[in-house]
Amino acid sequence: MKAPTGSSDCGSGNNSGCDNFTVNFQPPSAAFGPYLLEIKLQPQGDWDMQVYGPNGNLLDGSGNSPGALEIVTLINPAAGNYSVAAAPFAPLVGADGNSYAASAELKHYVVNTAAQGQDTNISYHNFAATGGLGNASGEPSIGVNWKTGKAMFIALRQTLRVTFDDSTIPARATWEDKSFAWTNLITMDPILFTDRTTGRTIVSQLVSPAGAPNGSLLVLTDGCSMSAYTDDDGDTWVPDEGCGPRAAPTTSHRRRTIS
Repeated sequence: MKAPTGSSDCGSGNNSGCDNFTVNFQPPSAAFGPYLLEIKLQPQGDWDMQVYGPNGNLLDGSGNSPGALEIVTLINPAAGNYSVAAAPFAPLVGADGNSYAASAELKHYVVNTAAQGQDTNISYHNFAATGGLGNASGEPSIGVNWKTGKAMFIALRQTLRVTFDDSTIPARATWEDKSFAWTNLITMDPILFTDRTTGRTIVSQLVSPAGAPNGSLLVLTDGCSMSAYTDDDGDTWVPDEGCGPRAAPTTSHRRRTIS
């Protein structure tokens, strides 16, 4: 097993600090139809993956959290030798004595016949929370501050911030707990909203029931919420009206007007 490097970037397909493999790819016949090459790496610990083309250029990468599947998909790639570099960010040895399992598979590419926009060079990656953050995420909400590029995510009582570093491929995501004291105590219904124009994020937590049992029926009652907002992605918070500290219940939890 390679020594941990703390880096997801191998820099090339022949870095001695990474595990390097070659996929000698030959496209299928025309009768096969559109195709894709799916490259997977299931790690023990934290391995990341990069794929380089026949001329040595970086095509794509995958840098998920420890234990999460790394995957790169190449659509209709040309014939040639493709280099797969596995970066030992923080590897572990599994019960079977291996640190990861990897595969490359030819698959049919199911083409979406819907009209495509001008920018079709888009890919998607998973960025799971780390350090035990966001594990309980009932009714999650997500918002993005387009001024800073940071994402805000509410997971029950936790208000989390995600900062992306796309200076390398794969990009890295840093998760931080930015919960405000008043909105991190109790919740019966978490809500987060980020205004796309101002970048302001509002968090509201329902802290008293909005419904009470009446025999076999559930009837609506006054519900009380605690609320706060931030203009700097959670570094500082300002208590919002909500119920206010030790105030009378309000029925305004379900409605908020943005002007």
